[in-house]
Amino acid sequence: MMKLYTAALLFSALLNTVWAQNPAVSVRPRAAAVKPGETVNFNCRVLSGSQPVQLEWKKTNNQPMGDNVKIDGGVLTVTNVRLNNQGSYRCVAANAQGKAFVTATLSVKQPPKVRITPSGPLMLTAGESVSLECTGSGKPRPSVSWYKQETGSEMVLVSTTTENRAVLQVTVMKAEDAGTFVCQAQNREGSAEGKVELTMVGGVSAGTLPQASVSDTDLAGVEGRTVTMHCHATGSPTPVVSWSKLRAPLPWQHTVTGGSLTLNNLGRQDSGQYICNATNAAGYSEAYVQLEVDSPPYATILLDDVVARAGDAIRLQCIAHGSHPIRFHWTRVGGSAMSPGAETTKEGLLKISQLKVSDSGAYKCIASNHVGSNEALTKVTVKDSQMLSSLTVAMRKLFYKPEPDKDTKYVRSAMRLTN
Repeated sequence: MMKLYTAALLFSALLNTVWAQNPAVSVRPRAAAVKPGETVNFNCRVLSGSQPVQLEWKKTNNQPMGDNVKIDGGVLTVTNVRLNNQGSYRCVAANAQGKAFVTATLSVKQPPKVRITPSGPLMLTAGESVSLECTGSGKPRPSVSWYKQETGSEMVLVSTTTENRAVLQVTVMKAEDAGTFVCQAQNREGSAEGKVELTMVGGVSAGTLPQASVSDTDLAGVEGRTVTMHCHATGSPTPVVSWSKLRAPLPWQHTVTGGSLTLNNLGRQDSGQYICNATNAAGYSEAYVQLEVDSPPYATILLDDVVARAGDAIRLQCIAHGSHPIRFHWTRVGGSAMSPGAETTKEGLLKISQLKVSDSGAYKCIASNHVGSNEALTKVTVKDSQMLSSLTVAMRKLFYKPEPDKDTKYVRSAMRLTN
């Protein structure tokens, strides 16, 4: 009888657990290491727990989030990452039964930077010399070297180098001695370049000013794909064409061939203004290309698995990241019709006010924009509340143990009644 009584207690605790459960959450990724200027997402999802469950993101030690941190439901996005974004972020889930949290860590890499003195552009007369000093910074300490851009090629130059500093001595005797000088710093986190323009003035012939032009001043790219920008330059002597990005280094995955710049595996952070610079002994000219990178949506549903009773109401929230506007559409997997009482909103919310057992099944949210679409699934299980109540009564009757009568005495296997 003791075993039956214990089983009854366990069953009662199980029933309470079904309807009253502390929240449980997970976050992906748990740790991310990115470069400054990139974008990173942390997705916090509710694994279980009684509804409603509230999600909240906090930075540990009560530090401020930063103006480049955006929270959309359970997704925390850090755009244009800066060094002060580094640290731990905590996703807290709370319901009427309690709280749970999980922590994600963001590390900011420190690719190299370069600083050139003097910064230029510099104008020298024939026979004049200049000392160009380049200093590289970053972790680990970068190696530093100088080279000169030539038409369609790069010529490595000999410089005096000590640790992260390189000094280049340049003497301009003729127009060909001037041009674009580039200092490059490299470490395992990447590379960075700085440029200085040297122009020869006076002499026998100063040449003609270069004129740079681009094929398209406005370009649209798609995340993950490739885009190419074309630049053409005229002038005498033949100008050297180089590319740069306004207020940021060129993306890591780029190539320059002749006057064309190709960006591979585009990311949203690659949007911005790109500058084609044409330089010769007579001067320089610039042309600009504005690039906008769009991304297809990435959809997720806050709850992966929902268990409810018939007659209850549920709210399923679908969220998506990508280029706006984003449209949401809910369907049932397998072709079953939606509940007549189902409502959807343009923000991706599905509401069913009075659940029926027939509403059990898999539901699919489809998020789409002008680039593409993505879908996310969730499972809904609806229990018959009357069946559960009947089962509970039956179990209580089965395991019920009456108290013995105070006038009843037991002697071995026989029972004797006393007055």
